[in-house]
Amino acid sequence: MPATHNHDGYHPEPTPSVIIAVYNHFEWLRLVLEGLRHQSVRKFQIILADDGSDETTVKHIRQYTAGHPEMEIVHIWHEDDGWRKNIALNKAVTQASGDYLCFLDSDCIPAPNWLKDHLRLARPKTIIAGRRATFAPEMSKEMETRTELPPNWFIRERLRFIRNIFRFPGHCHPDRVIHLPIIGGKGMLQRTTGNLIGCNFGIYRKDLLDINGFDERYLGPGLGEDIDIAYRLRFNGCRILKVPHQALTIHRHHPTSVSTVASKTDNVAILEDTKKRRTIRTPYGIVKAAETKEV
Repeated sequence: MPATHNHDGYHPEPTPSVIIAVYNHFEWLRLVLEGLRHQSVRKFQIILADDGSDETTVKHIRQYTAGHPEMEIVHIWHEDDGWRKNIALNKAVTQASGDYLCFLDSDCIPAPNWLKDHLRLARPKTIIAGRRATFAPEMSKEMETRTELPPNWFIRERLRFIRNIFRFPGHCHPDRVIHLPIIGGKGMLQRTTGNLIGCNFGIYRKDLLDINGFDERYLGPGLGEDIDIAYRLRFNGCRILKVPHQALTIHRHHPTSVSTVASKTDNVAILEDTKKRRTIRTPYGIVKAAETKEV
């Protein structure tokens, strides 16, 4: 039976779809999928928004999917033509069966209660902005050698983080593996923020569609792709909640990606125009302006 929605179009107990931005590095995507395999929430859809992974990665994805029929994994791929992550994400949004969307990057392993936390905190016109801890370099290399994760993997890794907490580089934020309880439907330290990071956030599908999804003009990483939707969501009356020590993920250790100077310049110009105009619904999103005129 189809889910019953209230008059605002928000379901009080939403069905989730998890969207993962993918580009090669299957050794880490496999661990992310393993983290999802051990979620305390059992029924949800997984969509791989693949920005042109190579044949080897696609082969591994197919093998993993075939080997885990208990998981609903949808793989959406387009040809590699440079950084087109936002286009891949919009394609995934259109294929999502859930009315609540949780976004992950393919190198952020979700803790067992990651999805449960997102669903507990879900509210209309509210974006749940999760954060991440980062493996120390040697731990990150060791994780890459694993082909699967046991059900108790997060407990073991959390103990390693806590035992070695003073040996971590500061940017790894090892304290973020500590999970604090949700009381009265709220995270203990949650607070309104102006920003989110694309590797870990949750949003009602309706709220993302109201701003027409991601702006596909951003063709380089590092600036704009997630900052842009944060501005447009807030311009549309949404609030963004930072939820420390909830919806936990652990991130691969790697150098920060740097886009080309040209793409940075383009991204800055697009973002500044969005801010100046207080744009809510981008004409370069899921529904294109040209398509709208033809209707």
